[in-house]
Amino acid sequence: MLRLNLVSSLGGHDRRRRRTLITRFVLMSLVAVFIAQVVPTLAEESKTVEEVSAEQSSTPVEQPAQTPAPSQSPTADPQPSPTPTPSASPTSAPPAPKALDAQGMKIQLSSRISVDPRAQVVRVPAISITGPEYLLLCIQSQTSVVDLLTKGVPNNVVATNLYLDGDLTSTVTLAGPTTLVNSVFNSEGGARVSSLGGFLSNKVVELSFVATDTMALNSSLCTEVAPGNKRVILLSPLSLGMDLKKGEVRLEK
Repeated sequence: MLRLNLVSSLGGHDRRRRRTLITRFVLMSLVAVFIAQVVPTLAEESKTVEEVSAEQSSTPVEQPAQTPAPSQSPTADPQPSPTPTPSASPTSAPPAPKALDAQGMKIQLSSRISVDPRAQVVRVPAISITGPEYLLLCIQSQTSVVDLLTKGVPNNVVATNLYLDGDLTSTVTLAGPTTLVNSVFNSEGGARVSSLGGFLSNKVVELSFVATDTMALNSSLCTEVAPGNKRVILLSPLSLGMDLKKGEVRLEK
């Protein structure tokens, strides 16, 4: 009986051992199959990944060109544009003065002035000219000078309403409104005539009057004088004698 039990236990133990060995063999077979199939595949995949990585690293990657952002330049504050000013159109020069066709005027002056035979200075009595609005007076004297306005000072004037040239010379030109010409000639006791040497007796002063449309600015129109508007003033010496005359003189007590 003991032997049968021992044989039975030994048989059971052998069967378990065989099952264990079979199980281990199956597991080892599966592991071998796994290693034989999966590991080479993983190795090939790893190699492929490495080759792809190498190719990607050797191939330059084209970066997309970055469009530069538009630089924001400082914009100046808008300045107000200057308002265009209309350019002044060139004004034509005023027409030159000219002598009037009608030279009618009234001239009042002394044609003869008595002077001391030894005199070297004489005043011309006041004159009066009426008629035209503008008047040109041209004065010529012999071996003497004519002084107008402030005496003893050459008064040459170019103003909006008066033209005077040649003051304190033998040729004087005076122009302007007729009333102003009269006033200037008669100022400070009248025009003064002074000898340049010798005496003034028997000397003459010529005055020419020309009516103009506007104020003359030179003596160019003096030649336009009408014959009836020219005057000559003679500086006549006074008659001095040494005749003896007798007469009664009654003295009252």
